[in-house]
Amino acid sequence: MGDHFYVWALSKCPFCIQAAEELITQKTSFSVFVMDDELDYLEALKESRDWSTVPLILRKEKDGKEEFIGGFTDLKKWFESRDNE
Repeated sequence: MGDHFYVWALSKCPFCIQAAEELITQKTSFSVFVMDDELDYLEALKESRDWSTVPLILRKEKDGKEEFIGGFTDLKKWFESRDNE
């Protein structure tokens, strides 16, 4: 696929953990940023994406094009839609 996923998360968030597990299951390349000590930055990031929860998941293609996925449920739906293509 060549995509790389970025996940902004909190360490004790079950949906954040599930998102990382899903990315492992899907054998994708990804980075996780644990934001426990960066709550102000996390809030600014959530506001910039008009998103109110964690995780925040972003997909970046090889060519640099970015797609904001959303949270864990959105990530699952994204992979399901790719499987149906």
